[in-house]
Amino acid sequence: MIRIIGIDPGLNKTGWAVVDKIGYDPIYVGSGIIKTSTTHTLPHRLLHLHTNLNVVIEEFKPNFGAIENTYINKNFGSSLDLSHARAALILALAANNLDISEYQAKTIKKTITGSGAADKDQVCHMLKMMYGNISFNSSDESDALAIAVTHCFHLK
Repeated sequence: MIRIIGIDPGLNKTGWAVVDKIGYDPIYVGSGIIKTSTTHTLPHRLLHLHTNLNVVIEEFKPNFGAIENTYINKNFGSSLDLSHARAALILALAANNLDISEYQAKTIKKTITGSGAADKDQVCHMLKMMYGNISFNSSDESDALAIAVTHCFHLK
């Protein structure tokens, strides 16, 4: 059995999801979000993301980590904040000796729906079909599951 954690990085909310690969199909294990407070400084928010992802990794003990690649927004400050968050999350994965893969949003959408141009609702709908109408607390959580499933299907 192989266990994969998928990460949808964000400074305000980071989604995470864990799947097991047994044979070809990914089995849903768990998911959630890590929230940070906008009232805290950037360093404290990054520490919060790092610390809480370490807690999730310790609980679920994945073998692989998969994270979405960032894209450049028109708002440079938002892109920079997202890059900082991604770095803190990647550090947590690396510190736990996980093999880490990165996926473009287009690759994730194509893997889940068959179309790289799919929107978030289409991705979420396909995940609900795959996992029996699972409910998500946010799109960050469903995106994280899509990332974990994508890695499962791309693993050799």
